[in-house]
Amino acid sequence: MTAAADAVRQCILFLDDDPALRLIRALTLRQLPPEIRDWLPGYIWPEILPEPGAYLGALRANAGWPDGTEGIHVPDLVALAVKDRASITAVVFRRGRIDRGLLDALPNLRVIQRFGGVVPDLDDAAAAEVIARGIVVCVFPRSGLRSVAEHAMTLLLAAKRRLRELDVLTRSGVAARSDRSAPGPITYNWTGFPDVPLVRGSKAGIVGLGDIGAEVARLLSAFGAEVFYCNRNRLPESRERQLGVHFLPLKSLLAEVDTVVLTATPSADAAPIIGAGELAAMRPTAVLINVARGSVLHLGGYSRCIRAQDERASRHRTSNR
Repeated sequence: MTAAADAVRQCILFLDDDPALRLIRALTLRQLPPEIRDWLPGYIWPEILPEPGAYLGALRANAGWPDGTEGIHVPDLVALAVKDRASITAVVFRRGRIDRGLLDALPNLRVIQRFGGVVPDLDDAAAAEVIARGIVVCVFPRSGLRSVAEHAMTLLLAAKRRLRELDVLTRSGVAARSDRSAPGPITYNWTGFPDVPLVRGSKAGIVGLGDIGAEVARLLSAFGAEVFYCNRNRLPESRERQLGVHFLPLKSLLAEVDTVVLTATPSADAAPIIGAGELAAMRPTAVLINVARGSVLHLGGYSRCIRAQDERASRHRTSNR
């Protein structure tokens, strides 16, 4: 590369390798590296997009990137030469935080972009440096995350209101032939189902309070639920107040709430978050909703755990008759 090319080279540093960020990084690359080229066919449905490379090329042509812009991903800045660090003018990431060490390593940084709706987490030293250098900090809200949060609420309501059972009964005509008499022209429990609780006044727990979890918290609060959460790292108190949530360790949360919503990302070692022991710790009438990766659940021993839950629920119903 010539000295002139070096002078105009501008790099965007992608701090993590989230699939969506990987696609954005692909838009900055003239030639796709193997880790992206070989991954694309499995990520983008071939029947919808038979030639993802050509599609990305067309998007790249219309993206308006300055000449010489290149997206790079490295897990550790130490792996980059000083010259390469100097070429980085923007940082894009989804998870993690920006600290003073990162800022000191990137002397020409002008933009910090978080891929999500929550403002990047900066400690005091990093925030002071960002202000002093005039670095722009911005977010890119993802509408797809709202879709996932609404899907979580759809599953929650369907489970709570026993929608699947009701659908079967309605199609068979059983629900319509109820012989229950009502004192007036209106009956609210026309299905005759027992144990159909409201979300309002219930306790809900969210495991993993990131962008999706925060949106689920807002929706649950709007329904009138009291919302608890657990996270790998507890949120600042100001953020908890903003979302109206209360922190609990996982075991305490599972024993306390009526509904558990999993929105957590898998841990680095891919260890599951919920297994048979955690399921057994939940209330016998509780509902578990998973809109995270399937790997956060380990269902070995699941049938045994469900039988134990059924026995506990039976005892609970009997004791309350």
